[in-house]
Amino acid sequence: MHARNLNKVDKKPLNDPFDYSDKSKSTDPTSDAHQPSASRTARFASYLAIVALCFTALGVTVGYKHWLRISDKAKDALSQIQVIQSELDAKANTSALEEATKNFESISQANTDKLNSTLEQLSSIKEETLYAASTVSTHIEELTLLQAGLPQIRTRMTRAEVRLAEIRFLLESARNRLILSYDKTGALALLKAADLMLLRIGSADLLPVRELLIKDISQLEQYALPDTRELLSTITNIEESIQPLSKLTSAKATTQPVNIFNTSEEDKSLTAQFKNYVNNSISITKDTQPPKEILNLANKQRTDQLMKLRLTTLRLNVLERQDSEFHFQIKEINKMLDKYYLPEQNMPWKKELSAMDELSLTPEAPSIDSALQLIKSGLSKDNKP
Repeated sequence: MHARNLNKVDKKPLNDPFDYSDKSKSTDPTSDAHQPSASRTARFASYLAIVALCFTALGVTVGYKHWLRISDKAKDALSQIQVIQSELDAKANTSALEEATKNFESISQANTDKLNSTLEQLSSIKEETLYAASTVSTHIEELTLLQAGLPQIRTRMTRAEVRLAEIRFLLESARNRLILSYDKTGALALLKAADLMLLRIGSADLLPVRELLIKDISQLEQYALPDTRELLSTITNIEESIQPLSKLTSAKATTQPVNIFNTSEEDKSLTAQFKNYVNNSISITKDTQPPKEILNLANKQRTDQLMKLRLTTLRLNVLERQDSEFHFQIKEINKMLDKYYLPEQNMPWKKELSAMDELSLTPEAPSIDSALQLIKSGLSKDNKP
């Protein structure tokens, strides 16, 4: 009996703690018909719980994103506020304005000092001018008082004095022309014109002046100056006769055959013909004189232009009587001839250049002012014509 009771007790189903159904009904054998509707209710409740959870999560996500967007806007607004605050601080800083004010004040002070110094200078100049004006007026008054007691001064020159002044002018012009420009022809013409005026005056008192003038003319005629036309003609001939390096042919050369193989005229074999061909193909060309300077065409053309430039400069030195530059150009031309031309080529040109180098474009001029000094000494004034 006890075993049967135990078996009956073990076969009872355990109570489900999550079973919310009415136990009074579950004990009823007729409650099996209501079990399917209870499971559907549980599933629907679970579905609603899941949907609520999803909506909750979606709301949380949307709220978080909105919070992030508001936070970014707040940060941007804060940075803008800081920039505006820094600009306001910079504008509120008056150090730059103070510095500009100081610079303006210093510039104004410098201009004021400069203006004051200028005014002081003007005032001193004004005082000096007034003093000079008063001094001049005093001197004028004194001269007026002195002139009142002097005899009438003769203001017009006589005809003889005018002619004597013209002769003096001619003599001074002749001396200056000879000393400054070494113009022998012009100076001689002026002296002869002065002598002709003395002859026309025909005064015995001026005979000493004319004697000295004739001596001056004789000394000037004996004065030897290099002939400018002859020198220019010589330079032109040298320029025309110098052959340009770009067109100058090389020195004569001799060609000598080289006999590498010994052959005889009687041998007509192929080997002998080959040896003769080799001997005729090889030869040695030897220049009689080595070239002075090996230049390409461009360098030769530049050297020709330099030679023409030096000859043109030499021509200008002759025209302007530049003696030191004249001899310097001759030396440079001789150096170029020795460097780029052979001796038999440059010999005629070097002879003409050496002859010009011995000349002096500005030899010591004779003294032609003896008659002028006599006129200046007042001898002719004591014996006026």
